[in-house]
Amino acid sequence: MMRYSKIIPALFAVAFLSCDREKEQSFVEMSAVATFEAVDLSDKGYMNDKSYVEHVAEFGNVYDAAYDYWHGFAVSSCTDVITSGYENQYSVYGNGGASGSEKFGVCYYDGMEPSVVRFNVGSVNVNSVWVNNSAYAAITMRDGNQFARKFTDGDWFRLTVKGYKEEQERGSVDFYLADFRDGKTFICNQWTKVDLSALTDVDRLDFIIQTSDIGEYGANTPAYACIDNLAYGYRIVY
Repeated sequence: MMRYSKIIPALFAVAFLSCDREKEQSFVEMSAVATFEAVDLSDKGYMNDKSYVEHVAEFGNVYDAAYDYWHGFAVSSCTDVITSGYENQYSVYGNGGASGSEKFGVCYYDGMEPSVVRFNVGSVNVNSVWVNNSAYAAITMRDGNQFARKFTDGDWFRLTVKGYKEEQERGSVDFYLADFRDGKTFICNQWTKVDLSALTDVDRLDFIIQTSDIGEYGANTPAYACIDNLAYGYRIVY
């Protein structure tokens, strides 16, 4: 069933602040969830050539038409969990978005610039995001390919989310999309809710993907992850 993006005013909505004890400001507490469901995708099932704005969150995308190259965030509904390789870079390692939805975000980290979410409001308090592997990364870690090794003891694949306010880092959260340390053989294959409540009063999130499989030219594991239902709260002052 198609789900649509939602924005929910808090029930206790209106409060008052006194900035200088002389002038009062009113504000309303808002909460939002970025679901990606409102995106009109083409027949190919993904959008990879422009940034996407939902509520006050902008999911950045850098696209070079000459090379059909991109990094940042794409939006997708692709669910091919069989095909290996770069041609399947937009599929989630599952059967759809989080909580049974159709669409989701695909994060690609090019090893130089993080994938960035900017909030077009003073600042937000982030609550959570749902995360899963991309099929491209998961199949590569499971089987290996001509560039990357099959994961073995000691390997790991990690998504880091960093929060910033006015270019100052406010905190970071790690989630292991694969973990072969200490006898584990984990490759994430389902949507998992990641607590981001440590990232408060931020105006930007950086998504960075790293791996233990490093070669001469950088990461060998494809640096892709899928995200959905980014939840956060903020204030509108009037």
